[in-house]
Amino acid sequence: MKNNTIFLLFIFSLGIVFCHNTYAQTDTEYRTVSGQIVDKDNEPVAKAKVITVLAKNVVETGENGEFTVEISGEEADFLRVVKKGYESQSMFVSADLEAPIVLQEAPYLYGTNDLKIPYLDLKSSKNVSAINTITGEELRTFPSIQFLEALEGRLPGLTMSQNDYTPGAEWVTGLVRGEAAIYYIDGIQRNPRDLTVYEIDKVEVIKDFSGRATLGTSGASPIVWITTIKGQENKNEINITAETGYSEAANLPNYLDSYNYATLYNEALANDGLDPLYSQEALDAYQTGNNTLRYPNVDYYDRYVKDFSRFTRANVDFQGGSDKVTYFSNLNYVGSGGYEEVGQETTYDRYKIRGNVDIKLTDFMRMNINLSGTYGRAEFPNQGDGAARYNMFSILSSYPSNATPIWYEDQLIVSDNYPVNLTNELVYGGYAESTELNTQNLVSLLIDLESVAKGLEFYASAALDANNVLVNNLGGTAALYRRVTGTDNELERVVEQEVQSNMYNGDDSYDRRISAMANLSYKFVKEEHDLDLDLSYYQSMQENRVVIRNYQPDRIQDLGFRANYLYDGKYALQFDASYTGNMRLPDGERFNFYPTVGASWNVSEESFLKNSNVLDYLKLYSSYGIMGVNNFNFGGTYNPYYLYETLWQNVGTWSSGIEGQRSGADNIYEVLQYGSTGFSLPERQYFNIGFKSEFFDRKIALEANYFDQKDVGILSPMSNFTPSIYGTGGFLPIQNFEESRNYGVDGMIQYNDQFGDFKVSLGVNAMYLRSKNLVVDEPAALAEYRQRAGYGNDVFFGYNALGLYQSQSEIDSRGVTQSWGTLAPGDIMYEDYNNDGVITEQDIHAIGHRPRIAYGINISLAYKGFDLFVLANGRANGEVILGNVNEDNESILDNSYFLNNSTNNNYSEAMLDRWPVSNNVPRLTTVSQNNHQVSSFWLEDGAYLNLRNVQLGYTFPNNISRKLNMQELKLFLRGRNLASFSKIHSEYGLNPESLSSGISMYPISRTLTFGLSTKF
Repeated sequence: MKNNTIFLLFIFSLGIVFCHNTYAQTDTEYRTVSGQIVDKDNEPVAKAKVITVLAKNVVETGENGEFTVEISGEEADFLRVVKKGYESQSMFVSADLEAPIVLQEAPYLYGTNDLKIPYLDLKSSKNVSAINTITGEELRTFPSIQFLEALEGRLPGLTMSQNDYTPGAEWVTGLVRGEAAIYYIDGIQRNPRDLTVYEIDKVEVIKDFSGRATLGTSGASPIVWITTIKGQENKNEINITAETGYSEAANLPNYLDSYNYATLYNEALANDGLDPLYSQEALDAYQTGNNTLRYPNVDYYDRYVKDFSRFTRANVDFQGGSDKVTYFSNLNYVGSGGYEEVGQETTYDRYKIRGNVDIKLTDFMRMNINLSGTYGRAEFPNQGDGAARYNMFSILSSYPSNATPIWYEDQLIVSDNYPVNLTNELVYGGYAESTELNTQNLVSLLIDLESVAKGLEFYASAALDANNVLVNNLGGTAALYRRVTGTDNELERVVEQEVQSNMYNGDDSYDRRISAMANLSYKFVKEEHDLDLDLSYYQSMQENRVVIRNYQPDRIQDLGFRANYLYDGKYALQFDASYTGNMRLPDGERFNFYPTVGASWNVSEESFLKNSNVLDYLKLYSSYGIMGVNNFNFGGTYNPYYLYETLWQNVGTWSSGIEGQRSGADNIYEVLQYGSTGFSLPERQYFNIGFKSEFFDRKIALEANYFDQKDVGILSPMSNFTPSIYGTGGFLPIQNFEESRNYGVDGMIQYNDQFGDFKVSLGVNAMYLRSKNLVVDEPAALAEYRQRAGYGNDVFFGYNALGLYQSQSEIDSRGVTQSWGTLAPGDIMYEDYNNDGVITEQDIHAIGHRPRIAYGINISLAYKGFDLFVLANGRANGEVILGNVNEDNESILDNSYFLNNSTNNNYSEAMLDRWPVSNNVPRLTTVSQNNHQVSSFWLEDGAYLNLRNVQLGYTFPNNISRKLNMQELKLFLRGRNLASFSKIHSEYGLNPESLSSGISMYPISRTLTFGLSTKF
């Protein structure tokens, strides 16, 4: 109900604007003006959009570049000319144009002419860095709560990893060339979690050091540089978008009913030489449904998982201004429901507001005030009586259908082996309410110092961001009963009813970041010389306070310098330097200097290519840099903020004397860590070389990069390399020891053309990524084939499976001993890799790797008012392991969906395909660990293709929208995660992006929405 109310409120606001415009423009008079659009060579530009602001009219130029458009009859109208591949032009018009309007070609059609790199606006002709850009408008086709989800498959080298799909708790990490990205919003390092696509101007992914070196150690990681929308002079608009629809689980696992589970469990016992647990009477009762208290048959997923949940998103923004003041304001709502069919449903509703005002204080000074606030509210079933979210899917997937009935004669039922009743947890077990308040505030000042020196500017900003999450929760339980052993329907109470009437605070976290930045820039242009210099200083402090946790702020302090020089529009050189501080280093050693150099060559500006009929644009670029890495992730008892100090901890007290005659108590301390000396910040060396090009009248764009990143001096206690006789844990000093390398290629190809009224755009982007551990903390005596050095982090280590034993005679004749109990036909046969006659950890070696190719495919079609956008993404060239393994990829496999040796856990439909029915799954067992080892048997092709995003839209003709006093009116259908194509999905019904989806975690959602957008 609340969902519909919010949606209707936005529609109502549209109606208000419509009525206002109808009243205001009833008597408006129009007149026509004519003109022509040409390019720099005086050739006509066809299909260019000509937009008048006051008259709200849009026309396209004809083949001769000419146009006739209505403008306001009362005053001069503001006219804008837009054409993809050209820089837009704006002007006031009041009569026919005497001279043609000349459009300048944008140097790179599929990127952007103006780049925003820290902290400089740069023309692409001067850029020496690998940067890819996408606009916020392009991302609006993806219906989701988190805008980061919309980035998957869009840009080469950028992938998104999602670890939680729960509404309101989605956790998305952006990876650029395999490294976790850091996000900057309007020049400030920030969390983008509640950012909406409707407030984003553009997103730039800065992949190498030349674009980000001035950020210091923060720039060691790839940067996602986000710029929010600002108002534009004489572009007064009101934009309203509203969409609503539903989500469903993209996939859910399939588990056996009680009869099949009991049958297979008896088979597992028989394979172990044990008596069956389930009698024929029980098996018959499971099929007939007799005595459901004693012989239950519960389809947990059908009972507890909703078919559909709600999704709504709405937005209204106002933007415009004059030469004195420009403004952009935005109101946004997004809401989503969960999949709990019974009891407390997971819900999330978020409201966002942003105001961005730019004020011209004097002829040489401008101030910008950019404020945003978010209110988010979530309700969810809580874990026990605490503040954590209750994960019903972990119970749904682990409880077999015959575990216990849910109800019997109005009583909730549990058993000794299955003590959780989901109805009790979701209905009577309490719930939690989470409130999140987030604000991001930025004030900046831009001063033109031309009176001091032409081209000199000073920019300064200050920001205060705060985020507070408060969770109130309520516990409780209903009375729970179990069947008395040996009876058919006698119950006994095992848990008393507990009712809590008052909610209490379960969690209270507070995060605050204070930032300040100053930048002095100088631009010099004379004839063929174009020089940009800038000096920047950035400082921030982040504080995170959580109930009952320690307080430790993080501070950043960086001084950056950049010099960019372009000669004759062809040859660019850039030098970056960072003098950066790190609070985790000892006093006197906290600041370090790091350089980066880059160059580019605009080859298409050379005379020998100037008149080419094939090549329209070609640019070569390369960079190399060194940067410190703020990597202190080595675990143990070490405190990463005070590695240089010896730390002690209190472990108790001691008193001398005998009982009754003891002295006062003295504290006992033990060493937590010994102070380390001589260590320094790890360094990252980064090399990139690439090109961008366009062909055949700019219809085809091609881009490619090779990158090579090497990390040296990675901090390590060397606990595996060092013999234990020298000490362990915090007794070992931290040293610069390990080395690693990431390298690969990424790129894209895009085709864009128009045939009359039909427009088409097709593109593919891809990345091939490799990694290699060069120096690793591991035992020196380890056999070479077991060493991690020389292998990548994506490699699986385990046993090589030779298939399944088919008979006892095959086991006996082979004469190889395996280490996990008695072997039987149907067990996995492992290769004796070192030929010692025994299968042990000495036979573990590299057996495969995760997918190394990530790609995206985009298709855009348009015909008159209709448009279709399709986005697909995928992975290739690698495997996934059917189960969960620890970080070392070399431990016992948790793959209960495919194999289970527990006495209580569930059986999936995949287990129907067990040996001896087929060789796809090993024999069933209740005791043996043989088949749970990490091995090539459990590797599956990790390739997949997802239909990630589709939008079908219709934009009404201009004459219809104008009658409604609108500049534009569009209806659309949108969808995300619509289909998945892979071997894993076709054979097992699982989602290849997350094998745990719907099993041990919230499922990935498929969403469909219908909506409208309008512009006034």
